[in-house]
Amino acid sequence: MNKKLGNDYWTSIIESKRNPFYINFKEIWDYRDLIQLLVRRDIVTVYKQTVLGIFWFLIPPLFTTIIYVIIFSGVAKISTNGTNPVVFYMTGIVLWNFFNECVQKTSLTFRSNESIFSKVYFPRLIAPISSILSASIKFLVQFVLVIFILIYFNLSGMSINLIYNYLWLLPILILLTSLIAMGVGILITSLSTKYRDIGYLTQFGLQILMYATPVIYPLSSISDNYRFLLYFNPMSSYVETFRYIITGNGIFSWQSLTISITITIVIFLLGLFSFNKVEKNFVDTI
Repeated sequence: MNKKLGNDYWTSIIESKRNPFYINFKEIWDYRDLIQLLVRRDIVTVYKQTVLGIFWFLIPPLFTTIIYVIIFSGVAKISTNGTNPVVFYMTGIVLWNFFNECVQKTSLTFRSNESIFSKVYFPRLIAPISSILSASIKFLVQFVLVIFILIYFNLSGMSINLIYNYLWLLPILILLTSLIAMGVGILITSLSTKYRDIGYLTQFGLQILMYATPVIYPLSSISDNYRFLLYFNPMSSYVETFRYIITGNGIFSWQSLTISITITIVIFLLGLFSFNKVEKNFVDTI
C-alpha cells in the first residue's frame, strides 16, 4: 500500500528499527529472489570452473573421515562406542562442517558485502540467511552420502540401527545448528567491524571448539565429572543426538538438549541485537 508524505506518494519507506531484536519477516520474504540469487552465486561461482564440480561437496568429509579412522581409531585407539568408525566419524564431521561453514560465512557478512551494503538497500539479514541456505545445500548433499554409507554397511551385514522414533528430531537439529551458527556468526561480524582481532580469531576458536565437541570421541568416554561442562557447548548435544539417531549408539538426554536450545536462543538473540545495532552505521566504522 502506498503511503503519503506531504504531497507525494511513496511505495516504500526505509526507516531505522527501534527494537534491536526486530526481524521483518515480510520484508525478507519480499526479497526472496535476492536470496535465491545470492545462494546461486555461492554455489555456482565456487565450483563452476572445477573439473569435479559438486563432487567437491563430498571429497572433504570423505578424506577427513579416512584420516580420522587411521589416526584416531587405528593409531590412537580412541573408542567409537561400538559404532563402525567410518559411520561414527562421518556423522560427526558432516554436522560439524555444516556448523563451521555457517559460522565462517556469516562472520564475514559485513566485510564481504561492504560494497553492496554501501550502494543499495535491502534487509541486511538476507546476507547471513543466504549463507546459511547455501551451506544447507552442501550439508544435504553430504547427508545423502551418509545415507549411502549406512545402506552399504547394512547390506554388508553390519547392522546399524536407526532410532526411528526420533527421526523427526533430525530437521530440528539442523535448524538449531543453523540458529546457533548464525547467532555466533552475526555476533562476530558485528564486533569485528570495530575489533578486527575477533575476525582473525574465528578460525582458531572454531578449531578449539571442535575438540570440546564429541566429533572424534563419544560423549560416553568423558567422565561424569567433566561431561556436564560439554553440555554448555550446544554443539555437543546436537552432534551426539544426531549420531545417536543415525547409529543407535550414544547418549541421548532431553535435559542436555534443553540446555543447548536455551543457550542457542540466547546467543542468537545476542547476535541479532548486535547485528541490528551495528548495521545502521557499520559503513562509517569498517
